[in-house]
Amino acid sequence: MNAEKVTVNKAAVLPQTGDKKENNSSVMGLVSLGLAGLLGLGIKRKEEKDNH
Repeated sequence: MNAEKVTVNKAAVLPQTGDKKENNSSVMGLVSLGLAGLLGLGIKRKEEKDNH
């Protein structure tokens, strides 16, 4: 059995861009948008209920 050697071209290796770091500002932005949306729905439903 002959084992073939696999060579890795250095250009094929992607640079480390920090994708594994947790970005807290993005998470907090999504949470705040979700809360704002829920608050907006609650106010809208209350207004509709008061009008009927």
